[in-house]
Amino acid sequence: MGSDTCQHYNVSSGCYVHNKTGEVALIKIIIILVITCSSVFVTYAVSTDSPTSSPDDDKTLGVCRSVDVRNSVQMFSALKGCRIVEGFVQIVLIDRANDSDYSGISFPELTEITGYLLFYRVQGLRSIGQIFPNLAVLRGSTLFLNYALVVFEMLHLQEIGLTSLTDILRGAVYIVKNPMLCFWDTIDWDLIAPNGKGLHYFDGNKMSNVCPKCPTNQTCPLSLTTTDSETLCWNSRYCQRICPSHCNGSSCSASGECCHSTCLGGCQGGLDSGHCVACRNYRLLKRCVNKCPDKTYEYLNHRCLDEQQCYAKAKPLETEFNTREYPYKPFNGKCTISCPPGFLEVRANDGKYKCERCTGICKKECPASNIDSIASAQKLHGCTSIKGALNIQIRGGSNVVKELEENLNMVEEIDDYLKVVRSFPLVSLNFLKNLRVIHGQKLESSKYALVVLDNQNLVELWDWKTRSSDFQIKQGKLFFHFNPKLCLSKIEKLRDVANLGNFTDLEVAKSSNGDKVACNVTTLRVEVYKKRSQAALIKWEQFKGPDTRSLLGYVVYLIEAPYQNVTMYDGRDACGGDGWRVEDVSVENKDKWINHLLARLKPFTQYALYVKTYTIASEKDGAQSQIQYFRTAADTPTEPRMLKVYKDKSYELRVEWQPPLHPNGNLTHYIVSYVHEKDSEDTVEQRNYCSEPIDHNLIDRQKNEEQQTQQKTKETTDEPKDENCHCPQKVVDNTQREKEIHFEDQLQNLIYVKSKRSMPSKSKIFTWTDDSSLELLLFLCQHIPTACAENDSTLFERNTVSRGKRSTSENQLDSEEKSSIQKLEGPRVVSVIVNTTSYTIRDLHHFALYNIKVRACREKEDENDTNTSHHCSSESLTSARTKPRVTADDLDPQYPFWEISNKSTSEVLLRWMEPADPNSLIVNYEIEYRRVDHENYKPIIECVTSKQFQSSGNIYILRNLSPGNYSLRISATSLARKGNWTVPKYFFIEEDSTLTFLHWALVILTILFIIMVFVVFYFRKQYTKVPDRKLITSVNPEYVPTVYEPDDWEVSRSRVKLLKEIGQGSFGMVYDAINTLHYAIINHSKR
Repeated sequence: MGSDTCQHYNVSSGCYVHNKTGEVALIKIIIILVITCSSVFVTYAVSTDSPTSSPDDDKTLGVCRSVDVRNSVQMFSALKGCRIVEGFVQIVLIDRANDSDYSGISFPELTEITGYLLFYRVQGLRSIGQIFPNLAVLRGSTLFLNYALVVFEMLHLQEIGLTSLTDILRGAVYIVKNPMLCFWDTIDWDLIAPNGKGLHYFDGNKMSNVCPKCPTNQTCPLSLTTTDSETLCWNSRYCQRICPSHCNGSSCSASGECCHSTCLGGCQGGLDSGHCVACRNYRLLKRCVNKCPDKTYEYLNHRCLDEQQCYAKAKPLETEFNTREYPYKPFNGKCTISCPPGFLEVRANDGKYKCERCTGICKKECPASNIDSIASAQKLHGCTSIKGALNIQIRGGSNVVKELEENLNMVEEIDDYLKVVRSFPLVSLNFLKNLRVIHGQKLESSKYALVVLDNQNLVELWDWKTRSSDFQIKQGKLFFHFNPKLCLSKIEKLRDVANLGNFTDLEVAKSSNGDKVACNVTTLRVEVYKKRSQAALIKWEQFKGPDTRSLLGYVVYLIEAPYQNVTMYDGRDACGGDGWRVEDVSVENKDKWINHLLARLKPFTQYALYVKTYTIASEKDGAQSQIQYFRTAADTPTEPRMLKVYKDKSYELRVEWQPPLHPNGNLTHYIVSYVHEKDSEDTVEQRNYCSEPIDHNLIDRQKNEEQQTQQKTKETTDEPKDENCHCPQKVVDNTQREKEIHFEDQLQNLIYVKSKRSMPSKSKIFTWTDDSSLELLLFLCQHIPTACAENDSTLFERNTVSRGKRSTSENQLDSEEKSSIQKLEGPRVVSVIVNTTSYTIRDLHHFALYNIKVRACREKEDENDTNTSHHCSSESLTSARTKPRVTADDLDPQYPFWEISNKSTSEVLLRWMEPADPNSLIVNYEIEYRRVDHENYKPIIECVTSKQFQSSGNIYILRNLSPGNYSLRISATSLARKGNWTVPKYFFIEEDSTLTFLHWALVILTILFIIMVFVVFYFRKQYTKVPDRKLITSVNPEYVPTVYEPDDWEVSRSRVKLLKEIGQGSFGMVYDAINTLHYAIINHSKR
């Protein structure tokens, strides 16, 4: 029996039950399990080895496992209290939200994610940084297609805003199809994620030329990896943090101080290893260390745990193949799930699992397996013991034998039986070269330990000359039938090596091994009595031969048949490449009718089938049905492909797409929905478009390149008009497109999962979602007849992908409504029904951003097809902006109004209204004025932003104008283009009369002041004594020096007072002077 629990990650699963005929107790157990597990979805295996308590209280430490937030904003509560997420964080498919719903959602305590961070189709979210303001580190231990950060189809996202993010240790960045996202190219992603250098991918985001700029009130660092010297920032408020060069690669705090060398992502509250935001290597309690100390173990390459904590760690949610809930074990300094090569996981006496070195060849036990592909064979790589049965049924593929040899060559023991059935590529069983023993603890049909059936190209079993002959079959018999190239002597050699007794024709048919035989064939009556999109129930009458013991079983042959012209043998390939699918059906009861479930079918596909009996070779009687045709039910179409938008005019967009890859029904129409996403005024106001104008030339160049690309695409895809010409093969470079398709396919596989549906009533117990529950359903059909009653409509109720509720009006539309326009989800969303793969959306606003969604819808199949959620596909999404209208940004010709200010004749007040219907938003105005009464007067242009103009009451003042005649004109600039100048207006600045009077008064006063200064200077010069003048003499060396002797008539200069100049004499100027004499006077005092 298989697993006794219901488990599968993110998939609504039933219980897998392996049933066996004749075991009544087993049947009872299965029925009990059905009742127990009928309401269990998305659960995880509960091991009996669960620890009783966990000393490492992850909740207290703020450590969480992988988090998946989807469908509703309320699901963000799963992140509450998380400081570190050990795994991934996915936030996806929230389509019923607006920006106000995120106002109170923030997780500042989350600083580290060990896996990847993914955002996909989250409506209304403006900034990721709002959700995770302190997220500093993405370790990338698990990646999504080599990417650690994925932001995809976020229609309302305006900025990444992860201002604290400094390190992505592994993986690259993928930011695509976010039409309103700015600041995606102002981040040095190579600096944050150096290991992803060259792999980062950006496309379909907002052009940076129309986005706000980096902060102007602080100095942001320059890019170190580009040659453009661009400033780096997360938004218009926060720069990208780059640590100083003297930190030598270590992280730094927000203020630029170097943190401890063990820190990663920065530090807070201190610079030592105890204050790190995250750890570069490992975290031990609350400190960062370079390696884990003794008696602790490395866990997920970032934490140190002790032995008890290691055993208490539950398996990661993304682990698919480990069956135990607590698979971790300490070994060699690591807390690991799997033992390394050369070691084997064993369970000790205390119940704990450990890794022990193998003696000789390392034994590795693996569960029973069904090898039907190379991938399933690879799961058994290194296995030495199969704890159960080994079934091999490989119909085809490349390098099959080589893969089998590489992955099954270590198998030594099989506990139950070996079954090789209908494996066309096999020539021998030498890939099981080390198989020594088949224990036969459980036997096929309770008899056979080695079953080799219908292997058309099998020539030998083993080459006994090159391998040892210690092969044993401890219990059970041989069963060889319909191996036309396997000689009987090869089987007899095996019998002798294994020391088995003689076999009968029932066990080994002498006539069907090594040769083909003919049989008398009667007709089996086959009916297909229940059909769903991926499964069908068939039944046929039990074959009644002369000897019931000769009937070995039945074989169902199935193939896709677009046309009802299939024959049984034409085009059949012995290597299995003919498209036929073959399924064995054992004879388990003696009922009149045998039921069989055909699973894993394609929706809305026609199949051909026939059924034949398997009898022993000596039996001449057999049976075979005629070829029957049936078509599976329709299902949800896949989304339309290659959605493109062409901008032909300013008021329309032409949308083209290709039909779904899998229509899964008759497509009747497409629903084209579009909504106008207005440009954010808040975003525009963050940039000063006067000091940082838009480079419209760059925008024009990008538009021209885009038009040329679209034209080339159109030329390569348009069909030739000449009906007689031969269509050339399309020459299109699809490398990048294939990468995008691969990314989106993987994203769909990861994101879209089975919905979690409950089964409150007994009638819902038969809901199936996967192959294991299909097998259970077949068992119930065989043992509980009422379960397969034809009027039970719940038999094949299929769980669908959770895409959110759709309104009936979107899926179930009357024919007369196909030409109408419907308003859905409020007045902003418009949906149109079209019948072709293109549609021109008209009456749009010029230079407006539109989000466009296209869904494919099929017709209602019949009256039982009432589940309208299956009628239409998920949405194919794109965004496009209409062309600008040339005159939309022109001001009304009557503007501007002007008037001379009452405060000053040198000021002119200007008034105007913004354009009535501009191209998106007006960002600034330019005012040009010049003197027309001067020929060489250069025009003066002043700029005012739209925000400044509005805040001043739609008034702008020209100041400090000198008198004269002026011309004036104004233009407005939008996000799209610069508008035309207005018709020039003229105004005259007169000289102010008050100013003239004051001017003349000032001139007169100036003249009087100058006269007064002159008069004062004159009189002062006339009545001021001649100042003492020093005689500076020099001695001529040619003369003998003489001693000066004064004449009697000479008077000392100090006794002379100069009065005025008399005239010029022969020896100099002659002065009128007074010689003063000093006398001594005695004044006798009175007695």
